Amino acid sequence: MADYLTDEEQAERLKAWWEKNGTTLVVALVVAVGVVIGWRYYHSYTEDRANAASEAFRGYVEARTAAEPVDEYLALLDGEYQGTAYHVFALLYRAADQVGEEDWEEALAWLERAVELASDRNLADMARYRAAKLLYQLDRLDECTAVLGQIKAPGLAAPVAELSGDLAVARGDLDAALAAYRTAVDEAERDPAQPIPGLALLELKLASLVTPVTSEAGESSDAAAPPSIVATPVSGDAADEPAPPSIVVTPVAPAAGQSSDAAASPSIVVTPVSGDAGDEPVAPSIVVTPVAPTESESADAAEPPSIVVTPVTEPAP
Repeated sequence: MADYLTDEEQAERLKAWWEKNGTTLVVALVVAVGVVIGWRYYHSYTEDRANAASEAFRGYVEARTAAEPVDEYLALLDGEYQGTAYHVFALLYRAADQVGEEDWEEALAWLERAVELASDRNLADMARYRAAKLLYQLDRLDECTAVLGQIKAPGLAAPVAELSGDLAVARGDLDAALAAYRTAVDEAERDPAQPIPGLALLELKLASLVTPVTSEAGESSDAAAPPSIVATPVSGDAADEPAPPSIVVTPVAPAAGQSSDAAASPSIVVTPVSGDAGDEPVAPSIVVTPVAPTESESADAAEPPSIVVTPVTEPAP
């Protein structure tokens, strides 16, 4: 239908559309241009600010390492560059310095300030974890537990679980400690390419809580088993074959029904060993037996012998 309109009619329609939508179109175009310009300016500003904060932080670290005054750099970080990641890093350093001076409350104050200002969640959780460790060392266990519950960073899963286990041990809840240490070990071993420091100590903590495994006979794994001492004569010539052991000293555990305080079966059996592998085993030559005092003996009486050495004769052939 528009093909049959005259030029004047088309101009009138265009004029009417512009009067209706022209202002909105111009405003939208101006806003779009302003957003682009503003974003570029903001990006340039934040980049320049981050670079300047990085320089201030580098100067602070160098001055701190050289034991030189750091007030100038801290004034910049606390003022113009407050809230940047470099400012938060400086707060963590200041907390560490206060720990070195044993000013615990001041250290906690710096860590809380770091948590408040950190815009990055992982950086805030790092400050929380350090605060939790400090609270644990101060025996403020409830506060430590509350802070640990706020940490969500995946990279801190293993340290948080380990500290949770330490808290459980401090409270006497060994089952919870065992579960926490196992979780910590699992998290620490999740990525072998990035080993977590302190894994060996963590495994020792876990091993200290594991129940000893008993054998099929019901004996504990701590029970004395094979000979504890083997006396072996050494030949004078280095080229000679090593001589076989001459005696074997074997600890003997008390019988299951005997009390640990009662005079028990022999505690040590000294057995000579024949030099030829084809010989028959030799019977014990002596038996060393501990002797307990009787109840009827007075405390002032002469002390009875503590051991009895009994020669053992070989049976007649």
